[in-house]
Amino acid sequence: MPVSYQKRPPLLAFGWATYAQEMAQREIGMDSGEGTSHSPPGQRDRFPLEAHSESPGDAVLPTSPVPLVPEAARDIGPPAPVVPPSETGEQRMREAVPLLTRMVSIHERQLESGADSRRDRTRSSTVREFLHLASPLFTGSSSTENPQDFIDEMYRVLRVIHAFVTEAVELAYFQLRDVVVLWYEAWERSRGPNAPPVEWEDFSEFFLAHYFPREFREACLDTFLNLKQGDMSVRDYSHKFNSLARYTPDIVRTIRARVHHYVDGLGDHLIRDCRVASLLDYVDISHIQAFAQTIEDLFRRIHDTRRDRE
Repeated sequence: MPVSYQKRPPLLAFGWATYAQEMAQREIGMDSGEGTSHSPPGQRDRFPLEAHSESPGDAVLPTSPVPLVPEAARDIGPPAPVVPPSETGEQRMREAVPLLTRMVSIHERQLESGADSRRDRTRSSTVREFLHLASPLFTGSSSTENPQDFIDEMYRVLRVIHAFVTEAVELAYFQLRDVVVLWYEAWERSRGPNAPPVEWEDFSEFFLAHYFPREFREACLDTFLNLKQGDMSVRDYSHKFNSLARYTPDIVRTIRARVHHYVDGLGDHLIRDCRVASLLDYVDISHIQAFAQTIEDLFRRIHDTRRDRE
């Protein structure tokens, strides 16, 4: 813990950039104007802030990162221009013919009269876009495969191409291999011949229930509940927190709950300032993680300067 920490007032309202610089100058005896400035964490956030309700701290986080496009929400528009594919692209498109056939068949009853050819071309464009992206595969036979990673990575790809919620399942099915294909087809048959098309939420729920063992999920839950920063850097602690939080959606369902659990696990030298900052209504997990990183960087700078002077 740096010297004079107990005499230092808490950093308030994310105005720490100027305050931190002044504090550093007092601690290490620098003249004003020396040293480097620190950018506020908002400038380094990986993702932009989402729109929240009037009480953003109580907003419920989606179980999936971003909702997929409903069937009725996509603007058909003019057909996309066809780009001449490479030899590899032609092979992939030939392999995708059964996929496109399944998608058209599933949506056959939903097509509006007079718009069939335009919708077919739209789906063909969706498949072409999907094949050009680095979509993950899942075989179910490798010990290095993580079912949650497969679902998360597939969701990002499907979001980019604005897939329908039913198209998303067919595109994910195309990325399954070996015994997983047999599992999916058996599960699809078990739903009955008159069942509506499978949507993404149903698929992801049953997929994880089958391929993500309960024992592993409970182990991840226990690890998350007992997670503390300890000797880890803020960067490593934040990475581990975000990774484990995926397996505990019920515990960190709201933004405020996620921030609270994160701050609770921080080291003693960071927790006071971060608790004060977390009281602000607009603070989300990315803000508080960047704030903790800034404070840690400041402490390290003060420590290194004192050591060099000794």
